[in-house]
Amino acid sequence: MEGYSGKITPITYTIKEEDGDSIEGEATISISSLEVRDDIVVASDSAIAGTDRIVVDIFANDPILTPDLDTLQITGTQNPGDALVVEGEGVWSIEGDKIVFTPQSDFLGDPTPIEYSVSANQYDSKVASFAKVSVFYPLLTRDDNATTQSGKPVSIDIHRNDNGNIDVSKTRLSIPDNFPIPNTTISTDGRKITVPGEGIWEIDENGIVTFTPDDECKDTPTPITYVAITPDGSKTSTSTISIDMGDDCLCVVQHDSASSFNALTIALMMLSTTALLYWRRKEEA
Repeated sequence: MEGYSGKITPITYTIKEEDGDSIEGEATISISSLEVRDDIVVASDSAIAGTDRIVVDIFANDPILTPDLDTLQITGTQNPGDALVVEGEGVWSIEGDKIVFTPQSDFLGDPTPIEYSVSANQYDSKVASFAKVSVFYPLLTRDDNATTQSGKPVSIDIHRNDNGNIDVSKTRLSIPDNFPIPNTTISTDGRKITVPGEGIWEIDENGIVTFTPDDECKDTPTPITYVAITPDGSKTSTSTISIDMGDDCLCVVQHDSASSFNALTIALMMLSTTALLYWRRKEEA
């Protein structure tokens, strides 16, 4: 349709014989735009989240020959060339043939990816091509803390304040060095830590960590750590997860030696009582 510049919706068709009988099976017709490609940009190691802006050369990896910059538009804006303000994150703007992300000063994460559209000058009809832009600051994880009611399970999105192109599905929990709780165990896949007398830590495929306290312990558990990794496995970053439930966990974990000690104490008390009765009877006699 003349003047239309949006995405083209795929259609299906069915072949029929001349007598009207349908031939089984359907096929889909779709028109893909190969003029522009998605951009994934990781800022330089010196870039600082919440401070430095990231410039994306969106046409550097595209086959489009002569983009019509007058049609370059960020999805979600009213007109080509308009800036997109993402509340709580920052501003995406168009500067010539580039798209720029400028963060809010208090936003320390990576921005939500955006989409843009553009047409090519070499065609008479202005059919728009669409692509996505994702930008990441250097890999950097930050400590996480959550507050909950005593004895209640709590979940944390540990990557909400992290930077970098992180493969969230590969994030694993870890037990810190010199962890003070004996007999603490971690599963072979790094997704579950069991702390005797405190509770269980678990992480899912989306990077959500849940701590479920033991019935006997309703206070603050000992913090653990997690390890994030980039998709190619070349970089990792470790940070701490802590839960605030009030007082530190004072639950006592019973060991075999405690039972022996209690039995010995009881025996000595009985022996002392018997001896005292013996001496008193002897004096009375």
